[in-house]
Formats: sequence, C-alpha cells, structure tokens
Amino acid sequence: MTNCDSTSSQSAQSLCLGYIAGVADTMIQVHGSDASTVGSCPSEDPTPSYGAYLQIFKNWAPKHPEKWGEPMFAGVRDAIQEMWPCQ
Repeated sequence: MTNCDSTSSQSAQSLCLGYIAGVADTMIQVHGSDASTVGSCPSEDPTPSYGAYLQIFKNWAPKHPEKWGEPMFAGVRDAIQEMWPCQ
C-alpha cells in the first residue's frame, strides 16, 4: 500500500499502478468457473481505466488492514471484485 501513497516517489507510484494494472488485466481475462473467485466483470464499456482500478484499491485498502499481511494479489483482487464481481 505504501507504494500507492501520494507521498511515495514517482517510481514507487508507477510500480503500484503497473502491478494493479497487471492484476486487473488478468482478472478480466478469467472466464468460466474461476470467474467468481479470481475474475472481474466490469459493466462499463470500455473497461475502466487503470487509474480507476488504482483508485478502487486505494479506497479499499485502508478499510481492510486485516488483509495487509496477505499476498499483494489478494488485496488487489478483493478490491476489484468488491467493485466489479462476476456473478
């Protein structure tokens, strides 16, 4: 989460955005039975911007400090799925 703070260096913020973008792109590609556990199904067309994904995570993370010890993928996944779950 600290790499995503506005007080972080530009390179740290870029790392955060790149990581979240990679997770988001992967989640959109998941279909079938795995979609409800690791997929994302945004209803917007076109899909949300990487900035939107970043903001979703930045809003979600402070509300879930209990998840900070989990792998980074889990937090990004949970934030995105909370906003755009697959049914």
